[in-house]
Parts: sequence; C-alpha cells; structure tokens
Amino acid sequence: MKECMSKNNKVKYLHIFPDVLFFEPYVDFINKNFNSGDHLFLILTNREKINLSRNAKKISKNFKDLSILIRALSKSEKVILHGLINYQLVLILFFQPWLLKKCYWVIFGVDLYFYKLRKKNLKSSIYEIARRVVIKNMNGIIALIKEEYELAQKWYGAKGKYYYSFLYPNGIYKEINLLKVKKNNKKIYIQVGHSADPALNHLKVFQKLEKYKDKAIEIICPLAYGYEDYRNKIIQEGLKIFGKKFKPIIELLPQEKYRELLAKIDVAIFDFQGQLAGYNILFLLGLGKKVYIRDNVTFWKFYNDLGLKVYNYNNLDDELFEKVPDEIKLKNINIIKNHFTEERLKEDWEKIFQSK
Repeated sequence: MKECMSKNNKVKYLHIFPDVLFFEPYVDFINKNFNSGDHLFLILTNREKINLSRNAKKISKNFKDLSILIRALSKSEKVILHGLINYQLVLILFFQPWLLKKCYWVIFGVDLYFYKLRKKNLKSSIYEIARRVVIKNMNGIIALIKEEYELAQKWYGAKGKYYYSFLYPNGIYKEINLLKVKKNNKKIYIQVGHSADPALNHLKVFQKLEKYKDKAIEIICPLAYGYEDYRNKIIQEGLKIFGKKFKPIIELLPQEKYRELLAKIDVAIFDFQGQLAGYNILFLLGLGKKVYIRDNVTFWKFYNDLGLKVYNYNNLDDELFEKVPDEIKLKNINIIKNHFTEERLKEDWEKIFQSK
C-alpha cells in the first residue's frame, strides 16, 4: 500500500470496489491511460485467490484490513466508490460523514434500487437510514443514465453533482467477424438474461417462449454468476420446458469466449426492472442483434435518446421471429462504434478526476 502513496503520505485517487468481474479491466484501463502512481484500488472480497496489479490490494472483513480501509479513506484526496453495496463501507462513511465531501459514487444499479428491492424489516430499515445520509451528502454521483441520478435525488435527497460516463472498458465497442461465428443457421438462437439473478424473471420469459418450443430454436441462458439456488431452479425448469434446446452456461467464460457466445445470438430478452445487463445489451446492439427490454426501465429512454433501436418486451409475442431490418442493424452498430470508444471513456474519467 505504501508504494501507492505519494511522499506526503496521501493517496490522490482511492478506488473502492466490490469483487466484480469488471474491476480488473478497469484497473488495467486506468493504469494504461493515467498515472498509475496516483491511483490505489482496494477490492472488498473474501476470495482467497485474486489477480491484482501492484496498485491494488485485497480488503477482507477482518479488523486489520478494515483499519487499512479506514486509513486509506482518511489519507485520500478523492474517493471513487464503485457501487455502494458493502454494508461495512456504508457504516464507516455514516460514522465519518466528513469523508463524504470527497466521495464520488458510481451507481451500479442494484445499489440504487435497494430502496425498492430490500426486504422490509428493522435491520434493513436501519441500514437504509445510514445509506440515506451517505448518499445525500456525496460530493458527486457518476452514472451511465442521468435518470438514475435523478432517482437518487428523489429517493435519497442526493446533493452531489452529476457526472456522465459509460463507466468501464467492458462497454468499449469490440468488432467481431460474424462470418467466422459457428452456428446452425436453421436455428434461432435466443438469449434469456445474463446471470442467475431473480430480478431477470427467467421463468416468466420461459412461459412466453414455451409456445415456440417445437420450433427450431435454442435457448442460451448465461447463469455463471448470481444465486446458486435460483440457478438450479432455472436450469431445472429450462430443461423441463425446452429439453435439449435449453443451453445453460454455468461456467464463467473468458471475455473473448463470452463475446463469441453472444455473437451467435439472434434475439436477446431481458425482463428486468431497474438497471441490469447494460454491457451485454450494448455489445449485442453493437453486433446488430435484436434486443428486448421493458419500456418502463431507465435503459429504454437512454437507448432511444442515443438513437438505438431496442424492442419492447410487451410486443415480444407479435414480432419475436421478425428479422431486424438491415438499416436498423447498421444504424445500431455505427452508434455503438462511434460512441463507446476508449478515447471517450478516457475523457469521461479525466473530467471526473479533475473535478472539484
């Protein structure tokens, strides 16, 4: 940790991450595009083995590690909170409110919608009071979707300034030669969800698709991360309804392999409330794929404001097997290609780092 601090024992930019899939690419992106010596990354995890760069450190729940976290918060000039889903971190900030004036919260989605999704009991209500104080007094809020910042204002009275960014290098456009993708062209490949998260309502989607089970379809269902009991339930029901046409993906694939899998997809269906699957959807649209989401989620307006064509989940039964017109495919691809670039992501984060 000492080697990540400057001579005056300060950390210029402290990043605090939960153990999520995209923290490693982000660390690499920052170290590539900025002065790595200015940045310290603390990853909140109990995982035994984890790949870390020289300016990153694992923080577990033990007292010694938490004291390192508290010290780093005190010694840093600017704190970037990547998600607000660790209750210990929330409580540390609640009991040290003077730290909030240098904190910037990156909204993940689930951390914002905890307001609506939490189990309402005494414990969660007390925790929600702490979250309200913390979120209200953040210096800045970083989000892909401005409407989510506005929800933070509405639900938590957030006073911090809004900063736009598409957040992480996972969202950078990557070109794939679709001609090299191996698939049975007689089949329609349908993706349902992207993880074993109950918020994706897999079973409701299966019910909508059940009437097509005798058609030439293949249901691809990524379930590599999420809730184990829920995953098992989804696999059981998927096999029961679709038999061999149901293909659950239960192992975490390398990024390139996962992109190759998505490149096979013809139609992707995401039945969620809130904010989920953002990078999956962007990647699929960047390949010209047909994507269904609900028209009452914040992503719907975001995609439409960019000029992207996404399909309304409520109309799925009427247009599922209709092909996306070539002009719409090309338009979606060009928007993603021109907007979600490494240079633009660098500019977004530069503005955040230089802000006051």
